[in-house]
Amino acid sequence: MKKLILLLSVIALAIILTACTKVEKTEEILLPFPVKTFEVKEQFKQEIWNFPGTVKAHREAKLSFQMPGNISYIIAKEGTKVKKGTILAKLDDRDFKFSLDALKAQLKSAQLSKKRAKNLYSQKVATQEFLDKALTAYDVIQAKVNKGLKDLEKTVLKAPFDGIITKRYMERFQEVGNSQKVILLQDISILDIDFDIHEKLMGDKNKQNKVELSASFDSLPNKSFPLTIKEVETQANPNTMTYRITLSMENPKNHRILPGMSSMVRAYLKDEQEKYFVIPSTAIFSSDDKQFKVWLFKENKVVSQIVKTGFNENNMIAITKGLKAKDVVVSAGVHFLHENQKVKKYKEVLK
Repeated sequence: MKKLILLLSVIALAIILTACTKVEKTEEILLPFPVKTFEVKEQFKQEIWNFPGTVKAHREAKLSFQMPGNISYIIAKEGTKVKKGTILAKLDDRDFKFSLDALKAQLKSAQLSKKRAKNLYSQKVATQEFLDKALTAYDVIQAKVNKGLKDLEKTVLKAPFDGIITKRYMERFQEVGNSQKVILLQDISILDIDFDIHEKLMGDKNKQNKVELSASFDSLPNKSFPLTIKEVETQANPNTMTYRITLSMENPKNHRILPGMSSMVRAYLKDEQEKYFVIPSTAIFSSDDKQFKVWLFKENKVVSQIVKTGFNENNMIAITKGLKAKDVVVSAGVHFLHENQKVKKYKEVLK
C-alpha cells in the first residue's frame, strides 16, 4: 500500500512539473524582446570655417581745423558720446570777428555807393564807367565778407555724425596747424570686423550667398553675434593671396566690445541639396550577403532594411540611402534579433 501511494505521488509531481514547464515556455515565446530605439532625423551637409578677425569702428573721422590758430575750447573728456552737430573744439575767433565787422561796415558803405551810382546813371548824370566801378567795388567787398563768414565757421569743429570721442590729440590753448589732427571721433553703434580669406574659398559664389556668419570673443565665452557682409575686396594681397572681407554687427548694449579687440569669425554653410541621416553606429549590422542593414521598428516587430552608409564620426554613422525622416531603428543588441521578431521599446518595458 505504501509503495502504491509513493508511486502515485511521483506521477502527480511529474505531471505538475511538466505543466509548469509548458507554461513557462509559452510565456517566454509570447514575451516581446526589449530593444533600445532611435528616431531618424533629416540632416544636411555642413561646412564650418573659422577665421581670426579684428574689430574696428564702423565709421571714424580724424577731425582737424582747416586753418591755423589757438584752441580756445575743446571738449572735456575722451569717451564722451556726442550727437551730430555737437561743437567739439573752437579756435580763438576774436581776430576773425574783428575783420568781419570791418568788412561788413565796408559792405554797407559800398552798398550806398552802388545805390547812388545807379540813381545818377538813371538820371544820365553819371557814366557807365562810374556805375561799373561802384558795382565792382560792392562785389569785391561782398566776396570778402562771404570769405570772412566761411573763415569764422572754420574756427568751429563740429561732429559730422553721432559717435564717441576716442582720442584728443590737442589741449586747450595749444597752437594748432592747418589740417593738424585734433580729435578722433568714432561711430561704434555698429562694429566692423576685418578678416582675410584664401582665394580657394572665394570661387563659389553660390556658397557665399548661403553662408551664415557669426563672431565670438574671448571676453564673452559661449556667446556669438550675427554678422552681415559690408564689403569684399576684389584684389588679392599679392604676398598672402588672400582677400580682405569686412563684416558688420550691431554693438550689443549689455556687452563691451571695442575697436582693436580680436574676434573669431565663424562661417557656417548648410547645403540643403545634400541631405542625409545620422544614426548610432551600433544600429548597423551586416547580413550574410555582406550588405549593411538596420532593424526597422514597425508595429512592435523588427524588419530588416538595406542601407548605404557614409562617414562615421563620434559613434554616429551617416546613412545616404535606405532610410527616411522619422523612421525608428533598433540602436543596440541588433545581433540578437531575427526577422519579424516581436519587440517592445525599452522605455515601454520599464513602465
